[in-house]
Amino acid sequence: MTTRTSDSSKTMQKDREKEAKEPKGGAYQHRLLIPYIRFIVQTLAFLTFFGLILNIGTQLIPFPAVVCLAVTTRTVGDALAVLQGYLASWETGSALWPLIPLAAVLITAAFIGRLPCGWLCPLGFIQDILTLPKKSQRDVSPRLSETLIYMKYIFLAFLLLVSVTLGVSLYMGVGIAYKEALGAFAVPYYAFSPDVTLFVTLPNVLPRVPAALQQLTLLDSSALWAGLTSVTSITWLRLFTLAFFLTAMVLAQRSWCRYVCPLGALMAFLSRVSFLGLRRSMARCGACEGKPCLEACLMKVKILKQPWEKFNDPECILCLECVSKCPEGAIRPKFP
Repeated sequence: MTTRTSDSSKTMQKDREKEAKEPKGGAYQHRLLIPYIRFIVQTLAFLTFFGLILNIGTQLIPFPAVVCLAVTTRTVGDALAVLQGYLASWETGSALWPLIPLAAVLITAAFIGRLPCGWLCPLGFIQDILTLPKKSQRDVSPRLSETLIYMKYIFLAFLLLVSVTLGVSLYMGVGIAYKEALGAFAVPYYAFSPDVTLFVTLPNVLPRVPAALQQLTLLDSSALWAGLTSVTSITWLRLFTLAFFLTAMVLAQRSWCRYVCPLGALMAFLSRVSFLGLRRSMARCGACEGKPCLEACLMKVKILKQPWEKFNDPECILCLECVSKCPEGAIRPKFP
């Protein structure tokens, strides 16, 4: 037992000496470019996913990123929304259809974890843009944040409960009345997701605004009321939801990803065993002041409490901001 412990200590000491001799950052001496590279990748992904630079026609390829299904030029679809869509029409579909988006999420999370959340998700990109003016940005207290994190898991459980019970009912031939009762909530995530409101609802509502303002200036209350009541209740719900989350996104980094996103919650479950993760150097970590890695982390992961050799925190979206900001080059990606 003593010999085994001694050998382990010697191995660890050799690793630390080897790391200490490497130049700071090693192969990551250009790590300061990571935020700029990520921004370029996010921009290209946004344009590609919505068919703005690669218009191959509307596709239903499930991908673990928030991509609005109602955009007619999109090249991929939100895997969770695709899953719910399949379940909501399971009376006419194959029994294997729901397994396709599930497989897309499972395979992606197993190999690269939540990296799509940090590098490819259009809604994540919008949040990053909204929080660029960091001087005006606040954040949630650590204690409150730890509590709010569980909201997205509760939200995911609710969505799956509705979708799975509806899908099974339809597949057994007894779910038509259930589907009609749910109405727009037959695909619950689609009913009030911010991306649907941003890319579909708003373009439909905004053309009505000039007429409403004109009626307001004319003090024509009856016409104004008629215009307001012509907007459906589900549209009002979507608009209020979008306003709330846009405000939250401005006030706190990645608030949607951290506290609400059900797709992120599903990815978080699976990313715990992802091949791609991060590691911390024992020889270098802790040598700096101010803990810049914690300040840089978009998801506020407790990096300094993670294991040394490799860690796959379920909240980590592998944005590599901590890698970029660490002055000692102590944090690096690790695969597998």
